[in-house]
Amino acid sequence: DEADDATRMTWTVEYEPFDSDAARQWTGFLTGFIVSRAADELAKIASGADQEPTPVERWAIRRFLDWFRDSELVKEQHASHVAAPTVTHLLKGTPFVDAKDDQKLSFTASYVGRLVARIIKEEGEYLREWKVDKIREAVGPDYDAALAASDLAAEIQRADVVFFSFIDCPWCVAAKELLAAYDDVLEIPLEPLGQ
Repeated sequence: DEADDATRMTWTVEYEPFDSDAARQWTGFLTGFIVSRAADELAKIASGADQEPTPVERWAIRRFLDWFRDSELVKEQHASHVAAPTVTHLLKGTPFVDAKDDQKLSFTASYVGRLVARIIKEEGEYLREWKVDKIREAVGPDYDAALAASDLAAEIQRADVVFFSFIDCPWCVAAKELLAAYDDVLEIPLEPLGQ
């Protein structure tokens, strides 16, 4: 059930009927292999093991992130972030953010949503310092690291679990749903905080 809830996969196999025993055995083997691989993939998704990229996947994701970091799109988005009166993210202003929460949850649980989460996780590890520098630029010259650390320390004392979120982020919606089972949880929306 967990694997079924994690994603939905459809397998279609079209073949001509065979009369020979060898063809039937081959078809049986191939069908068993496909079902076994599907079960393996669903188990990886349900356990979260699909979130750990292979070395080849990590290399490919990092080459994509190199391109992304140096792209005109990111330069334009960063300039708009710097000029914005509040925090923002890359999907702001797109139809995606206007989707209903149940659609956002379906997306985060889908294969594509989990792939995007994988890329975002790798981005956080690979481009961490670059992202922090960009955030500091967006905050502006009035950024005070000591004051920010003090404010953060005060905020995290307000509840057992404190999480900062974008109001329209699909993964924030998913986190909120997951954390709803706990009593002492405080969500702090980022948008009202300004820069």
